[in-house]
Amino acid sequence: MTDRTPYDSRLLLDQSGPLSRDTALAALAQAASLVASADFLDAARLYQRVIGFNDASITGAAMVGLGEALHRLDRDDDALGQWEAATELGENEYTYVAWRNVAAARVRAGDLRGALGAYREADRRAPREEKAEIANRMGWLSKELG
Repeated sequence: MTDRTPYDSRLLLDQSGPLSRDTALAALAQAASLVASADFLDAARLYQRVIGFNDASITGAAMVGLGEALHRLDRDDDALGQWEAATELGENEYTYVAWRNVAAARVRAGDLRGALGAYREADRRAPREEKAEIANRMGWLSKELG
């Protein structure tokens, strides 16, 4: 598949080897569209194909997206694993979202101390417009933990 070839997710899934940047970005866009239309399994397959791309932002986007698809498939432990792995890629534009998703998953699992730590990490990276929401969640967790 070259950058000039029209995007075909079936062809992409049948191929192995490195992806071009354009192909990786097209796969991310297609996977997001599949999540939006509740086609979580096919979205997960596309996200998996992109993971490992040599740009942390693209791999981070794929891991965060795969986590979302897995969460929607009721595979919460696997989703948490993807989000946690995304936090280890180094700072990129998806690190905040990954930490926020880790925190929410830990709340759902009853790990409130772990959630508070993850929300602290998310807060360090949160865009200004999301700081208040993160602070509210940390306040609730602090109250719950005594």
